[in-house]
Amino acid sequence: MEKVKKVAAFTTSVLITGDSGTGKEVLANYIHQYIPQKDAPFIKVNCAAIPAELFGYAEGAFTGTQKKREGWSF
Repeated sequence: MEKVKKVAAFTTSVLITGDSGTGKEVLANYIHQYIPQKDAPFIKVNCAAIPAELFGYAEGAFTGTQKKREGWSF
């Protein structure tokens, strides 16, 4: 928890990963309690609900075309 307090002192983004039920939201709330803007709203973002298209796209995703190489589709 000392590392959490150190991180909270900086204006930065923090990515918390882990399996379902491991307490990621509890840790995020704890960090929020120690940031200078602790009176600001705490906004949760469920990254699993964000469409993958926002993080980039696969070739052919919009046109439906794919390159074929040695019998494999990519």
